[in-house]
Amino acid sequence: MSTINSPIVFVSVVFLLCTFFGHGAPPHQHNADDKTGSNDGAESLQNYIGNMALTEIELKKLAQFAIVWCHNNALILRPKGNEGRVDVAEFAPISLFPSPVFPRCF
Repeated sequence: MSTINSPIVFVSVVFLLCTFFGHGAPPHQHNADDKTGSNDGAESLQNYIGNMALTEIELKKLAQFAIVWCHNNALILRPKGNEGRVDVAEFAPISLFPSPVFPRCF
């Protein structure tokens, strides 16, 4: 599994870019006359990342930073048997769904 092509790395990089380097993807213009229901959010996100013009070295560094950041914040974890590999990870189950327990605790 390649580090750059991993979906976990892609999600992590997008999260970090949106969190630390701006307000996310460019705003989408809603057209009230558009009845097609097409969703080009993924395409605009791809364009947003592509327009940053990162070199291959910068992209690899950002991917490694995203992996380490997500590991440190318990968003991803290494499956058993792959503790020594940095390119194999899975989403932590608690990070996929919001929990209704925590708002009640505060």
